[in-house]
Amino acid sequence: MHTFLLTVSDLLINLSAGWFGAMLIVPNFSKDRGLRKIVILTLDLCAAIVCLVASFMLRNI
Repeated sequence: MHTFLLTVSDLLINLSAGWFGAMLIVPNFSKDRGLRKIVILTLDLCAAIVCLVASFMLRNI
């Protein structure tokens, strides 16, 4: 069970890195402007933080 939790934790770390990368890449190639772009960036940031926190919580179990 411990190995499974470590594997899921590593997966969440990679997903978090992907969300942070999406925060940097998507605005440059998106045609969305204004409030829509801010909402997308905020959701990317929230998803990245959730994945990162969940990963650390699984590591500490």
